[in-house]
Amino acid sequence: MSFSLVFMPVVRPGGDVVSAIAALQKRFELTPAQLNTLFRSSSKTIKRGLSEERAKSLMRLFWGLGWHTEIQERGETVFSTLRSGKEITSGCGPVVHKQLESLEFPQGWSRFESLNPKATIQAGNEQGQAFCIVIPQKK
Repeated sequence: MSFSLVFMPVVRPGGDVVSAIAALQKRFELTPAQLNTLFRSSSKTIKRGLSEERAKSLMRLFWGLGWHTEIQERGETVFSTLRSGKEITSGCGPVVHKQLESLEFPQGWSRFESLNPKATIQAGNEQGQAFCIVIPQKK
């Protein structure tokens, strides 16, 4: 299967536009003209022909930089960090369709980035000492 990564010019919850733009510019060494093109282009597909694993890896990278993205297969969204065009504000699980894994988490849970480097989903409630880590393995 071949997937595409689509950039969503929406800052993730808790982020700010200035910091997210600076992180994006620094990570990919983008010029102001390239940033302008990215934000003004009608097509936000930034990478095509990706494996599922690589597409999810890039999605996590962009999330870490402060941005929403989605993964598409043949033009259909199969994984998105946005829900119905709205930012995720209750819980922290992404909306996922088809074969990619997903979880929805209750109010009060937050995303984590450093619980386990192999995890594709990491979330928890530090106050309640409850955590969830998803580590994929091949069948």
